[in-house]
Amino acid sequence: RGQEGRALILSGSCSVATRKQVAHYSDKHPAFELTAETILDATHTVESVCNWIFEQTAAPLVFTTADPAVVRAAQGEFGQDFIATKIESFFGELAVESVNRGIKKIICAGGETSGAVVTALGVRTMEIGPEIAPGVPALKDADRDLVLALKSGNFGSERFFEEALGVLGQ
Repeated sequence: RGQEGRALILSGSCSVATRKQVAHYSDKHPAFELTAETILDATHTVESVCNWIFEQTAAPLVFTTADPAVVRAAQGEFGQDFIATKIESFFGELAVESVNRGIKKIICAGGETSGAVVTALGVRTMEIGPEIAPGVPALKDADRDLVLALKSGNFGSERFFEEALGVLGQ
């Protein structure tokens, strides 16, 4: 049984599967690409991206998913740990602000992204729901009206985001 309310998809994974999922979803749905540069130079802030999220009528996708060569170049320029920390922090803050504004469903692609989001939201206990894809269940925050789908990069089919939205209650 799904949940009513707005949904948000966040993707920080650069795996082959996630890159296909991002390409598939963004072809027909609202998608906002962040880069290390636009996060570091504050071209895009949590507030500006959150404003964009709430202008969308369909579940929006916000992603930093990129080809590994692009990621390596950014890591070479700014430092791998520094960039990872900044991006994960941005996603965590974005999740908190989005939930504060009314998001009820979050789908996260990427292990580190999922960890950053759950930590930032202060999720303590989750109830396990139906399976979305092998190894990826729907989850409910036991302390609030929020459902989640958390996956590491290579899980799920090309249609994973749509499938997760269906299970979480689009």
